[in-house]
Amino acid sequence: MARMRKKLLFKMPKPIIARIIHCIEPIICMVIIATVYIYIPDSFGCTQFTCITEDGNTTYGCYNDTRADPEAEPNVIHYKCNKGSMKKTGTMWYTNGTYNEVATLLLLPGEDAVKNLFSRNTHLNFGFPSVACVLVLHFLSVSWASGTAVACGILVPVV
Repeated sequence: MARMRKKLLFKMPKPIIARIIHCIEPIICMVIIATVYIYIPDSFGCTQFTCITEDGNTTYGCYNDTRADPEAEPNVIHYKCNKGSMKKTGTMWYTNGTYNEVATLLLLPGEDAVKNLFSRNTHLNFGFPSVACVLVLHFLSVSWASGTAVACGILVPVV
């Protein structure tokens, strides 16, 4: 990416054009990445909450979370999905709502997304296609953004 950028800027007939492109590239990068991050969750459907009950069975329409405040709702992005209603029994939430896996990983702050991925009892919340899509998007956006004129660095969530 950096080599292609240098070759393109070196071939410019006037140095002023190269400087203008050098200044405009971060804006173009930001607009394209933001647009992709906002619209890519549309290609993934809504997912029901899934949890494992005390007897070890997988159940749909529930969310169990023993580490959080008992009155806290799950930290997910509904993104055009039905929020539904929730009721609590012990450490188990029962809901008829749904959420978008990709929107939860892309639109939450980095720290919250990492907590969702690595928290106890959340391994059923994200499927392989959504995690793979987010990995590819982050890799491509970091590869492009880290070489621009702005010293943005690598996008590493705070853990």
